[in-house]
Amino acid sequence: MKRNLTFSLLFICLSLYMGYGQQISNVNFTDIYKNIATSSSSYFYPVLLARYEKNDTTLTHEQYKHLYYGFTQQPTYDPYEKDLRQKEFNALIAAKDYQKAIAVGKEGVKKSPFNMNYIFGLHYAYDNLGQQAESQKWLSKFDKLLEVLEKSGDGKTIKTAIVVISIGDEQIYMETLGLTVKNRDLTSGTDKIILEEPNELHQKELYFNVEKLGWQASGNKRTVKK
Repeated sequence: MKRNLTFSLLFICLSLYMGYGQQISNVNFTDIYKNIATSSSSYFYPVLLARYEKNDTTLTHEQYKHLYYGFTQQPTYDPYEKDLRQKEFNALIAAKDYQKAIAVGKEGVKKSPFNMNYIFGLHYAYDNLGQQAESQKWLSKFDKLLEVLEKSGDGKTIKTAIVVISIGDEQIYMETLGLTVKNRDLTSGTDKIILEEPNELHQKELYFNVEKLGWQASGNKRTVKK
């Protein structure tokens, strides 16, 4: 009886510890990680990812949210891995070699299925080739991922920071809103962006939470001026 009681107390303590700090802005990582690992859940990751890769247009906002943030639990998630294909992809888009760009982009999303640079580029390439059905599939993905970022936080404070799983997604988000970076300070889980003014947000600063990239855990600090 004593052993069972001790085990129960230990389990409760571990559960509390694992849940602590997992609510970041509007994103409850504790719930997301639990849901994507539950085979009976509509958010079970292998099934959800397969639907996403097949361009299932019936996926909901919550399912996209689980896909995007749940990717941080997948073995292929590496926010700092250098992807040389992106440079080639962007160059092909700029050169209007859309067929080759599509081939490179599709290889890219196999490894990084939520890379918004690839996703928007594929939409753009198909659009310029007049393949509207394919173009819309990728645009739909981009819009839904952008919505996930928009609803994760308003970016006005550290506590309400926009939650991203890659630095590249910050750039895509800001480019979509036509924002220009004046300065930035990346410190222990938060990327503070000083914006050029005037801007569409009517804000001097924009905060992104990058804890899932490992900055907070490693204690890294850097300031990048642009």
